[in-house]
Amino acid sequence: MTSAAPPRLSETRTYRAIAGHVFRGALDHRINGLAAEVAFFALFALPPSLLALFSAIGFVSQSIGPEATSRVRAELLLNAARFLTPETVHAIIEPTIDELLAGGRADLISIGVIFALWSASRAADALLAALHIAYAIDERLSIWKRRGLALLYTLVAVTWGSIILPLLVMGPDLGRALTRPFGLESTVDLLWGVLYWPVVLTAVLVTLTAVYHFALPWRTPFLRDLPGSILALVVWVGGTAALRAYVRWVVESSPIYGSLASPMIVLLWLYFTAFGVLMGAELNAAIETLWPTVTRKEKKKILRDAVDDLRAQGEEVAPVSTTGPQNRKS
Repeated sequence: MTSAAPPRLSETRTYRAIAGHVFRGALDHRINGLAAEVAFFALFALPPSLLALFSAIGFVSQSIGPEATSRVRAELLLNAARFLTPETVHAIIEPTIDELLAGGRADLISIGVIFALWSASRAADALLAALHIAYAIDERLSIWKRRGLALLYTLVAVTWGSIILPLLVMGPDLGRALTRPFGLESTVDLLWGVLYWPVVLTAVLVTLTAVYHFALPWRTPFLRDLPGSILALVVWVGGTAALRAYVRWVVESSPIYGSLASPMIVLLWLYFTAFGVLMGAELNAAIETLWPTVTRKEKKKILRDAVDDLRAQGEEVAPVSTTGPQNRKS
């Protein structure tokens, strides 16, 4: 028996169906509460994440140049000021980074960094759990397996950041060094000025798409997860702009908040970040519902294998299911 014909992109009702699925999913899955939970753990994971990041950047800077770490510091503070208020950057972000750099060599991987990665992985664990809820997956993994995956994703994220950040900062210098024999230094500066933000946005979209792609127990085509990444970026930019306007209007003009203003602003910024990521997951889930790439039977088999593995270890778990509306493929 074959399933009904898939909806067409040229039809208006298709977009209404997607919007309705995203709206209902956001309500049913309590996206507001999940985003707040992820933001809470991300706030506590911020210092250990920066410690692990700068430690990894220290190794990369040995190949790119000894000044790479300080240049990355300046670039991070400059871009943080674009999204957060200057007061928040000076009160929280800058002292945290300076304390990490002053505590020892940034390129020294120690047992402290290992613990930092483990602490930072708690935020990744909360994000993975929230993404599974957004995708309407009833999945059961043992605590150690889930934390192991979160630690792996955190390690990959730190490695990716330690490579892409120095390259973005030192890119013009490397380009000038390579083109100096040909007298094309000015061309490099012109191209870098034009391509900087497209390169940054591309790196962000690729990172978000990878988060969606590898968060599920099964794999959808990589480009199928791109719409959610675009929505997440749009929601995050809009939320950040609204946050800056709110801060100027309320927080900075009122003495009530006092010293609590800066951490509250960072927490709200992390909330908008998590909210955007989860809304992107809802959009990808809606697309997967309308145009499934994996049948419901295949999904249940993957999750059933995870349950059988837990039962083989002596754990008592309930039968597995994939919740939410699903379309069947022949």
